[in-house]
Amino acid sequence: MKGRGPRKAGRRVGERVCRGPIAAALGLLALVLATAEASGQIVPFGKNKIRYEDFDWHVLHGEHVDVYFYPEEAEVAQVALREAELAYADLEVKFDYHPTERVPLIIYSSHVHFEQTNILSGFIPEGVAGFTEYLKGRVALPFNGSYYDFRHVIIHELVHVFQLRKMTHERDLHPSSGSLGLPQWFTEGLAEHWSSQWGSEGNLFVGDFVLSGNLPHIQELYAYNGTFAIYKLGQSVHDFLGREFGEERMALFLESLWKYDNLDSAFKAIYGLSLDELDARWRYDLEQRYYPQVSRATPLDLAAQRVITKSRANFKPTVVPRPDSLPSRFCYVSPRTGFTNIYCADLAGVDRHVETVLETERRPEFESIHGFTSSLDANLRGELAFVSKFGESDALFVMDLASRKIRLQRRFPDLVALSSPSWDPSGEALSFVGLSKAGFSDLYIYRIPADSLERLTESRFLEEDPAWSPDGAWIVYATDSIPGGNRGYKNLVARELATGRLRPLTRGPWRDTDPRWSADGRRVVFTSDRSGLAALYEVDLQGDGRRLIESSGGVLDGEPFRTRDPDGTEREALLFAGYENGQAAIWSATVPDSGGEAITLAPDTASLGWSWQEVLADSGRAVASAPYRRRFSLDLAAGGTAVGGNTSVEAVQALFSDFLGDHLILLELYSFTQDVENFFDNLGGEVTYLNLKRRLNWGATAYRVNANYLTNGTLNSPPELYRVDRYGGGGILSYPLSKFRRIETRLNLEHNDTFAIGQSFEGGLVDRTGIIGITGVSYIKDNTLWLPTGPIDGERYNVSLGGTANLSDAEAESFFAVFDYRRYFRLGLQSAYAVRGQFLYSDGLLPVRFVMGGSGTLRGYPRFELLGSRYALVNQELRFPLLTGFAFGTPILGAVRFPGVQGALFLDLGNAWEEVEQEELGFPGVLGSYGLGLRMSLGGPLVLRLDFSRLFEIDDKRDLRVYNDKNRIDFFIGFNY
Repeated sequence: MKGRGPRKAGRRVGERVCRGPIAAALGLLALVLATAEASGQIVPFGKNKIRYEDFDWHVLHGEHVDVYFYPEEAEVAQVALREAELAYADLEVKFDYHPTERVPLIIYSSHVHFEQTNILSGFIPEGVAGFTEYLKGRVALPFNGSYYDFRHVIIHELVHVFQLRKMTHERDLHPSSGSLGLPQWFTEGLAEHWSSQWGSEGNLFVGDFVLSGNLPHIQELYAYNGTFAIYKLGQSVHDFLGREFGEERMALFLESLWKYDNLDSAFKAIYGLSLDELDARWRYDLEQRYYPQVSRATPLDLAAQRVITKSRANFKPTVVPRPDSLPSRFCYVSPRTGFTNIYCADLAGVDRHVETVLETERRPEFESIHGFTSSLDANLRGELAFVSKFGESDALFVMDLASRKIRLQRRFPDLVALSSPSWDPSGEALSFVGLSKAGFSDLYIYRIPADSLERLTESRFLEEDPAWSPDGAWIVYATDSIPGGNRGYKNLVARELATGRLRPLTRGPWRDTDPRWSADGRRVVFTSDRSGLAALYEVDLQGDGRRLIESSGGVLDGEPFRTRDPDGTEREALLFAGYENGQAAIWSATVPDSGGEAITLAPDTASLGWSWQEVLADSGRAVASAPYRRRFSLDLAAGGTAVGGNTSVEAVQALFSDFLGDHLILLELYSFTQDVENFFDNLGGEVTYLNLKRRLNWGATAYRVNANYLTNGTLNSPPELYRVDRYGGGGILSYPLSKFRRIETRLNLEHNDTFAIGQSFEGGLVDRTGIIGITGVSYIKDNTLWLPTGPIDGERYNVSLGGTANLSDAEAESFFAVFDYRRYFRLGLQSAYAVRGQFLYSDGLLPVRFVMGGSGTLRGYPRFELLGSRYALVNQELRFPLLTGFAFGTPILGAVRFPGVQGALFLDLGNAWEEVEQEELGFPGVLGSYGLGLRMSLGGPLVLRLDFSRLFEIDDKRDLRVYNDKNRIDFFIGFNY
């Protein structure tokens, strides 16, 4: 280091590079670009998307479609290619359009693998069966063991591809026209209309809307965007249009959109109906279809008693048996708090003695219990069996309900996904469904004392929902290995364990699922859509049975149990989930001794009704594949200017990635300027590479910063002039321990030549030259639950340590420590007490200085107007809903939405100061503010914040009273802590 004047600790060289929107969106990239002077910026929070598998990608090249797959799912890939090419040929006709570019289709053999995709940067919820990514036109989806579901999703997503490309083509032909967007009910409804037949799921949602009198106007369907209901509401509109006007008119509609400014005009021109007229005819059509159901379906309030009413979603009830008496408790699954938890409650009464027995989605072993697809089961010892996603695969768990302790935790190396465990009568073995890495499901038995796994079935067909008979002789399950299984039908089969003999219990063109044995073991209760609605039926081992409960909504998840009447008579009863008026509650009902529509096993009892070979490409002959070759292409490009004080920063950025999103390259050029003449003198840039292919994420960067600028003055620090010339490179490692915790570390080496002038430096001058090493390590946890306006539950914290050293002079320059803890205490569904504590410390010859002030830290004080190497901040906030969101449709603008408004009462305390100030003045005191805040979501994590605050000081020694009016109003768009 040359020519460096003496100075006290507490003063630093404070340049930092401004980041643009791309780098801000890629939190990990921002860390890669961090340097010594920016090391005070807190490492981002956030949960971790983990790549457990190192997929070896290959490509099947069809005539129009390229299927990307890995070897374990090679057979599924052949099926995907065949179905995609068939769908392509059909959609070419329906859309009257031939795309000029090939369709890329990326498939995964399970949803567990699908959730690891890097094609989308965010998390993929379990309910997402596939997606079409518009940037590069990629389609991605998992195989869940069902050929019918797989085919349905392939066609659904290819409809999106054709629709998007056709509309883009029309806009290119008419560039001067407007760009009329289509609502979600239209796009998703058309995809459902051309990929599936109307069934019980549509009846469940749409029928309930009609019969409850809550069917929204077509122009109000946007209120259900993002829900499954929007798919079926939109499909019902397109089904009506297809029946009334013919399918061919849809192609004309999409070709003509460029001519119109709004959807209403387009419908009037092509279909001869305004949206109001279409709504009236569509509504009347639905009423004619669903009103007759009232005469044959008894409302649940008349047929059963409510047991659980809290929350709009309650599923998978299972009775907890007792060896010495009738059962009195049951368990079920509900996302009533936003987290999907397991609850137990009394069978008698309404919402009686409800207890949370397992909180999930907060710990790595209970990342997800698949509450909507996997059932629970309890044995006579009061042990509850369930499955949960745990790292790279699902695990089987057994919990003692009395002590809430986990008695068993078991993963199986060859099985990726598990579902629906069922106890044998002894409580020593469990049957369940396991999904292999190849994507196929089979039945298994796990015997606990021997720690042994037995495979019961080995086929390409779907098996699900096994249930063990009370005498231990049979396991009944649902399967699609029946006539019509390739069209989505499922029937029940009983397997005799001693002989392996199969006995069909039901047969026909419907979906029979979720079987459960009666207490005496003579009958099986199950859910079926054979009437068009999801209803409960029972059948005996000879295939004779009857309908038990049907409602105008839907009835599912039937669980038989024994109950006692007030007169002491024991009766058979049912616990089930019933859907009415947009709510899935838990109900109970006694089973009548007789009555109900009779059912009989169909005469066709063939064990298999279709062959898996039928759905392979080229009649079973495999199409040759080729290894995947990595190629980069442009994802985003952006530019912008940031102004601060006398200096502006102009920047352009470009983001490139490979086709599967595993490799990213970010290029940046920027210039710190005070006038046009010195633009090129201050030109700098960065190139960053990030590898996301494996669990350990790593990146490397090279940069050059050449700048001459003047910093802003702050309340406790005057402006400083800098001349900076830095170039170097470095790397970062990020290792996720689980979805909720990770460790990150970084190391940079740079040549640094800095000259600085300012009153805050001892002697007013800093002259620094040398090779600088910069390092840091962080430990991060985040298991928070978010509302659109910010976190509402859980905790997140960050502990970071780091420093810099001048390797040329062999001396340490700075050390810093960051502790940031945030906790959100849930008070209600949409209210919470939020507290944040930030404590930052730096020391050394050139310590880091942290900035405070503004809506994101100490509210009411100027943004970034307090600065120091010591920093302490405590925020407290009571968050509560103030106004609910609302929206209305307009003929010209379409849907106009106003999100809800959250209120907040807050109290902030904090200060930032230098070591030299502490030496001269002692602790400088506390600055504070209190007041009312308003929050409104702008989409994603961005929140519009409006704070009305009153400032105060507690023994402040620096005379920072710069406001005559202590009442302040802050308006800010950013993140909510």
